[in-house]
Amino acid sequence: MLSLSCSAQIKADLPKDDPTSAGRELKASEVPSSISRNIIQDRKGNIWVASFGGVYRYDGSGFTNVTRDVSSSRFFSVAEDRIGNLWFGSIGGGVYRYDGKSFQNFTIKQGLVSDEIGCIYEDRAGNLWFGANGGASLYNGKSIRNFVIQGDSMSEDHTGKSFPMMRPPIEVTSIMEDKKGRLWFATRGNTFVYDGRHSRCFPTTENHSVTFGVWRKTVTVISGWPETMDYGDLTE
Repeated sequence: MLSLSCSAQIKADLPKDDPTSAGRELKASEVPSSISRNIIQDRKGNIWVASFGGVYRYDGSGFTNVTRDVSSSRFFSVAEDRIGNLWFGSIGGGVYRYDGKSFQNFTIKQGLVSDEIGCIYEDRAGNLWFGANGGASLYNGKSIRNFVIQGDSMSEDHTGKSFPMMRPPIEVTSIMEDKKGRLWFATRGNTFVYDGRHSRCFPTTENHSVTFGVWRKTVTVISGWPETMDYGDLTE
């Protein structure tokens, strides 16, 4: 039987094959001590934790708060892109790109739809999608395009519209690309799918219903699929 618990001290046996790290104990002051929202492992084996107290890196011997001197914002998401950059999504501070040495900050001043970024996703073309309050921002490495949610529609915005700090209800909580290249956006209400030209909405049927995530083999939505939409086979 597997038993998991949190205590003042934890055994450190992750993530690298380092026999000297197995069994080593970490003091509580060195580990994330606030709410954690997202955890990933990068290509080097490091564990990254996005938390309300900052973004922590665990290298097999200890934790380091890499954003301690960069931002006091709460962090909700962390992702690694295809060239090894780390991206950190925050609530109030926008997005931070970390190349291992320095940070670059993206906010509404650089074109984001909001400074509240709850999730980050890289599509197969290498574009980065930032799920935000009010919609999503697409960054292709050079410029930013914004997609704004208004009621039952999600469309590209060309007016420079941005959203203040007002989470929720219009918040993209998860993004996924299906095998046909369509992007799916989960929100605290409706679910949207975008094919590169048009978007469709799967409306929630109850005010209290929330869609928190979408997965490659299972799409979680609140209501039935509209008969007019060819959504394809998502089970493979």
